[in-house]
Amino acid sequence: MAKIQGMVLKIEKDHVVIVTDNGEFRRIPMPHVMPLLGEIIEVSSKNYNNYRPYMAIAAILILLIGFFSYGGFFSVPEAYASVSLDMTPSIELKVNKNNVIIEATAHNDEGVKLLNSINIKGLDVYKAVNFITVKAGEMGFFSSQDKNLVLAAVVPLQNKTNTLNIDDEKLMNIIHDEMYNQKYDGYVVVNNSESDIRNQAQQAGLSVNQYLLQEKSKEQGIEITNDKLRSSSPTQIMYETNFEVRNMFPNNWCEVYESNWNMHSPMNSKQSPMHNSPMNSPSQNIIPNDSKKDGIDPNSTDPSNPRNNWKNAPWSDSDHCDW
Repeated sequence: MAKIQGMVLKIEKDHVVIVTDNGEFRRIPMPHVMPLLGEIIEVSSKNYNNYRPYMAIAAILILLIGFFSYGGFFSVPEAYASVSLDMTPSIELKVNKNNVIIEATAHNDEGVKLLNSINIKGLDVYKAVNFITVKAGEMGFFSSQDKNLVLAAVVPLQNKTNTLNIDDEKLMNIIHDEMYNQKYDGYVVVNNSESDIRNQAQQAGLSVNQYLLQEKSKEQGIEITNDKLRSSSPTQIMYETNFEVRNMFPNNWCEVYESNWNMHSPMNSKQSPMHNSPMNSPSQNIIPNDSKKDGIDPNSTDPSNPRNNWKNAPWSDSDHCDW
């Protein structure tokens, strides 16, 4: 006997209603194995009763199955930009047009551990970055003995105009201030990149920050392999290759140092630390902590030395990292 195929629309006690390939609705006896709604089954071509009332049900079910299969109503919200963070944990955050986190992906084991310890989906990107920086410190991913290097990159994921409204300066200040609050020395770099760079990084198995670090290193005559980038933190690479952050990323960095928490510093008052330049507004007679390697001569009078930025600037609550 000839067979036909049909999709199950309704399951009754002893019957099921199907729609066939040619659009006919049939009520047939329950098969030996109860099918699932939406399942395609094969039945005899015997002419069972046609059921017009189930046309609406079929239409709805077909639409739902189609949307589910092809990413309609059930699809992940559209990502407008990504923010990559490398601070030993390597993480990429995708945000929607309102800068809300819709997806977080880890690129190394440390990133997996960090993301497993927090829930940032649905948070504003600035709160998420602050949360991640706090957690990285709590989990021991920053060194209290050496300078740390934190890399961030903002990448648009849409070709539409005016879709990227992430403030990279604000991101820099958030990371800077949290490292300062936790008394970690180091550098913060925030780059603006492109989707093409992100694609090239993915093809190489690297994060955007790792790829940019590799390319910038080449410009300085330093070769860093993909395996080295994947197995080492930015801080480790900074020390092993002995590169200077100010030369590698001349316009996109600031420095953090916690020596102003010295007991004689007014920073120990109940007032919260001021947003300021990379130098955190050192007070009189308080000198930077030179026990930590940073590649900068503390006695230099060169204006490009970020340790001299505070000398010519009146500090206020509105001051931020210099660019």
